[in-house]
Amino acid sequence: MIEEHIPALHERLWSPVTTYERGVDSLIPVTLPLPPLRDVRDGYTALSLALRSLSELLISQSNDTGAGDRSMLSDLFGKLKAAVEADQAATTVSDNPAADGLVCAPGDEDELGPSR
Repeated sequence: MIEEHIPALHERLWSPVTTYERGVDSLIPVTLPLPPLRDVRDGYTALSLALRSLSELLISQSNDTGAGDRSMLSDLFGKLKAAVEADQAATTVSDNPAADGLVCAPGDEDELGPSR
């Protein structure tokens, strides 16, 4: 929402403006090519605050995303590690006697000869 208002603020600072001056009996409209200097200063202050707020918001969101990504990667690493450990435990202690000898440690020999 902040980002949408920035172009409008900038355009307003460079647009003609109608002010009213006190005449003898009434107010007289006067159109100026640019707003008075104090209005421009106030406009640039508003524009600066909007840009600063947008910048802080983007930085905050990028930090949250980075922390979330690190957390997700940490969870993934933990699950992969647990899966590898479970797989290693299953290959060292086999409940299936027919599977014994299918997985050889380096240096073990099987029916075909030395492992490669």
